[in-house]
Amino acid sequence: MERNYSEELIKGLSRHSETFGFNESKFTDFLTSFEISESSRFYEEIEESLESRQYLITFREDYKILLKMIIRNANAEKHYLSGFMEKWEITLSKIGVYNPCGVVRNLRTNKSLLGMMSSSEEKGNPFSLLADFRSYDSVNHSRGPRSHRPLLIIPGISDGERRKVYEWESENIVHEKESRRLRLVSGF
Repeated sequence: MERNYSEELIKGLSRHSETFGFNESKFTDFLTSFEISESSRFYEEIEESLESRQYLITFREDYKILLKMIIRNANAEKHYLSGFMEKWEITLSKIGVYNPCGVVRNLRTNKSLLGMMSSSEEKGNPFSLLADFRSYDSVNHSRGPRSHRPLLIIPGISDGERRKVYEWESENIVHEKESRRLRLVSGF
């Protein structure tokens, strides 16, 4: 990925209301080295590695930011899911099934967000970023994450559009009690 695109995505991540104090240059360098070719696919998955994750430690909670997927904005509206798949994703979200593919399928049922991605591409931003923000008990990490929150970064959107993105992210948070019910959470 070209450096200017990776810088724009990480700048968007740093401005997110949930993130703080992470090493921007580490993520920027990682995305710059990430190979992404032209394709009709909607996204490219990022495998978890030392370069694609960072830990943030506070007094009460610890956090992990994971870069999960690069989304091709040009392909956004071509991959809209409707009908049965939309209902299926709503059902899975309600019962707490949470993994990166499920989050992306859920995203693909939201015409408004897909439209933002297409508009972003028209403004010269070919990619969006999906990350995972996990919170942990600072004393007992072995219990697993307290929550998973998707972080969707779409460059070049307005503040009003950004609020819609935050609403979508909030609707897709899975908390600890839900993640205990279904262990599929660890996938995202």
